[in-house]
Amino acid sequence: MATRHVRLLLGIAWLLLILGDPSAVRAAVFPVYDRVVSHADSPTTDTWYLYPFFSDRQTTSTRTIAFHPLWDWHVDHETGSREFDFLFPLYTWRHHPVKGQMRDYRRSYLFPLYFHRSYERNGTPHFARILIPLWFAGNQGNTGTYRILF
Repeated sequence: MATRHVRLLLGIAWLLLILGDPSAVRAAVFPVYDRVVSHADSPTTDTWYLYPFFSDRQTTSTRTIAFHPLWDWHVDHETGSREFDFLFPLYTWRHHPVKGQMRDYRRSYLFPLYFHRSYERNGTPHFARILIPLWFAGNQGNTGTYRILF
């Protein structure tokens, strides 16, 4: 009997996805599907599937897709920035074309063993790599490259 109800809810959610009005302020078959559109600061659409596990948030310039608590992906179309997390804070990856005075800023880490960061400032590449507790390497502009093996 419960399987029949689940199938019915999934069927209704599927119909809402296909036939639903994209301008609707709210559409829901909670907890299978929930969609809210708000226009407070900028048009924002929050969509949840199988609440609270899968979410999709869109604004005019950004999109965040997540399967909680396993991973999330964030894209900013205006700046070109991208971010990815897997079992946060276990693995994190970031890329920002411009971040303050830095260009092509990239950062990733696998907690607690590995860390990497690279960017360019005033035409000079900078980077740091750490593999705990064995290896440390980096370049801080005009001071040259250094490597340390523990």
